[in-house]
Amino acid sequence: MKNSNEDLGRSVIKRKHDGYHIFAAIFIIIFFITLGTVSFHILEDWSFAKSFYFSVATLTTVGYGDLHPTYDVSRIFAAFYLLFGVGSSLAAITVIATDRINVTAARMRDSALARKEKKEE
Repeated sequence: MKNSNEDLGRSVIKRKHDGYHIFAAIFIIIFFITLGTVSFHILEDWSFAKSFYFSVATLTTVGYGDLHPTYDVSRIFAAFYLLFGVGSSLAAITVIATDRINVTAARMRDSALARKEKKEE
């Protein structure tokens, strides 16, 4: 006989997994990378490759130091880009990782419950 708490756990995971939050998280990451790439290309006159590289290195807080803003306006933009972009991107990555962990845990739990139910028969 199934435990009602086990059924509740399954339904909660399935209800929360609608995919919208993953789409939103991916959109946020792409938005900030694109914003940084285009902005630094315009403000610093860097190639798109350098601008993309700097944007990704900045958002992931790697910051190799080989590229840096040289104009005051791009430094100001970089400060706000860091304030909003790093937090938003890391939150989006956390949403994606948490979803993957929850889906894997639910599969493992369902598999264990199925084995337990089969064993009880």
